[in-house]
Amino acid sequence: MVVTNTIADNDDGGVKTQSLSSNPAKITVTIYLPDIAAIEAYLAVAPGGGTAEVPILLTVILDLADSGGNGWADLLGAINTAGKYVELNLSYCTMSGTEFDPDNSVSTGKSKIVSLILPDTATSIKAGADYDNPTFKNFTNLKSVSSGAVTIGYRAFQNCTALKTLDLPAVQAIGEYAFSGCTSLETVSLPKATIIGTMAFSYCTSLKTISPPIAATIGNSAFLGCTGLSSVSLPAATRIDGYAFMSTGTGALTVTLGAVPPELETELFHAVTAKSVIVKVPAGALGSYGSSPTNTTNDNWGNAFRGGGWDGESYLTGKVNSNITLTIEAETP
Repeated sequence: MVVTNTIADNDDGGVKTQSLSSNPAKITVTIYLPDIAAIEAYLAVAPGGGTAEVPILLTVILDLADSGGNGWADLLGAINTAGKYVELNLSYCTMSGTEFDPDNSVSTGKSKIVSLILPDTATSIKAGADYDNPTFKNFTNLKSVSSGAVTIGYRAFQNCTALKTLDLPAVQAIGEYAFSGCTSLETVSLPKATIIGTMAFSYCTSLKTISPPIAATIGNSAFLGCTGLSSVSLPAATRIDGYAFMSTGTGALTVTLGAVPPELETELFHAVTAKSVIVKVPAGALGSYGSSPTNTTNDNWGNAFRGGGWDGESYLTGKVNSNITLTIEAETP
C-alpha cells in the first residue's frame, strides 16, 4: 500500500493543497491558505460550518504578527465575517517571538473557533491578566487544543467551559489557574509535565482521570472542586501541596504514587465530607508507606495523606480528615 504526501502550487492564487492517501478510493485533502483574500474566498464556498458540530477545517500559512493584511486580527475578522465555525490549524504560521498571544482584548471571531492547533514555533502560551481577562477569553466554543508549547501561562484557558480535550506533548510547566473552571474538560495528555501549578485544574468537574507520568510537584488546590475525579496517577510526585483534593465530592478516588512517599502539605482533603480513597504504590514500597490507618491519632503516612502532612521523614501536625476512608495497597502488576 502506497502513501502519497505531496504539496503543490495550483493556479488559484497561491493556495496549496496536500493529498494524503493510503487508499486510492479515499483521499483527504488539506488546503493551505496563504493570505486573507484566499481565506475569505474559501470560507465563502466551503461546505459546513453552520454549527460547532460540523466545523470547516481551516489551515493557514500567515504571519500572525503582520498588521498589514495577513495578521491574527485580520484572520479573526475573516472568520467572523464568514460566520462559520472552524477547526483552525496555525501549525505553519509565523509570529513575533515564541510566545503565543491570542490578544484577549479582541473578541471578534473567537467564538467560531472549535479546535485550535498552535504554531509550531510557539514554545509558550501567554499568561492572562486576571480572572476577568484570561488569555483565551471569548473562545466560548473551543473544544480542543493542541500545542508543542513548553509552558502554559497563568490563567491561560481559565473558564473555557467548552474545552474537552488537551494535547500538550511537550509542556513541562502548567501555570496557576491555567485550566481552572474548564467544566467540560475530559481528556488531558501531559507526558512531559513536571509542574502542575496552584489550582491548575480546579473546578474541572468533568475530569475523571489524569495521569501526568513525570509530574513532580502538584500545586496547592490543583484539583480543588473536581467532583468527577476518580483516578489520579502521580508515580513521580515528590511533593503534593495543601488542599490538592479539596471539595472533590464523595465519589471514590484512586491515587497512584511512586516508590518513595511524596512530601505532603496539610489538609489535602479539606471540606470533603465522605470519601473512599485507595492509594496504590509499587509492591516493594508498601513498607515505606506503612499500613492503612485505623484511626486518626497515629502519626503515620496514611494519616498524613488524610490531612496531617508529611515532610518526607516525619508526620506534621495538620488536621486529619476522619471522613476519608484510606486504603494503601500494592499496584497490580
